[in-house]
Amino acid sequence: MQTIVGLVAGGTGVTLVPASLRNLRRKGVAYKSVHGLSPTVELGVIWRPDDPRVVLDSFLRVTREGFRGEARWTSISRKDIGRSATSPNEHSGRWLARST
Repeated sequence: MQTIVGLVAGGTGVTLVPASLRNLRRKGVAYKSVHGLSPTVELGVIWRPDDPRVVLDSFLRVTREGFRGEARWTSISRKDIGRSATSPNEHSGRWLARST
């Protein structure tokens, strides 16, 4: 995100960023609030197949609970993204979530 703000500061364009980036206070950058929008944001979670399953499973459970009712979970295998999977458990996931 800092790179994007730097590009805007350099006159390369405009962008949408989280409100928290106002704290970056860059010369040449004006932050304006956008009201009345509820955009869809795509978030991703990826992991290595050799990650400890207990920690991974707990993280995924907590993350899914955090998006309950607001997101749709889609599993994506490595095969789906153009590389052959070496294990059936080797996958990543993504959520399509509505921001609040």
